Amino acid sequence: MKTIYVLLDCLKSSIWKIKIASLTAIAEFGSRWSNLTVPILTNYLKKFQSKEKVASTILKLGEAGEKVLIRTISDSKEPDIKLKVSILKTLGNADITSPNIDFIVESLYKLAQYIILLLNL
Repeated sequence: MKTIYVLLDCLKSSIWKIKIASLTAIAEFGSRWSNLTVPILTNYLKKFQSKEKVASTILKLGEAGEKVLIRTISDSKEPDIKLKVSILKTLGNADITSPNIDFIVESLYKLAQYIILLLNL
């Protein structure tokens, strides 16, 4: 368990290679520590330059991560388009054997309809 705390602490580094390596290692834990890692990574999602890498790590943390990503892109108060696009790209790589795949596909479909509606205005 100590390892996960060290990896999370490495996310505070000013060296981006350390941050990326930490995210890669955290993803390897899968859903094992998701109750601890998902909330922390969700906060970093908005701060990191490499939003897609953080979103990808969150996705690999299982069901809790998938739901957080869907909630984030569905939040109409979230103005960061780069963040939403990064999450959409990441969800496009979701595991089709995931128990949430129907939820993910449905959410992506609804979001696509919403975007089309906005573009027609």
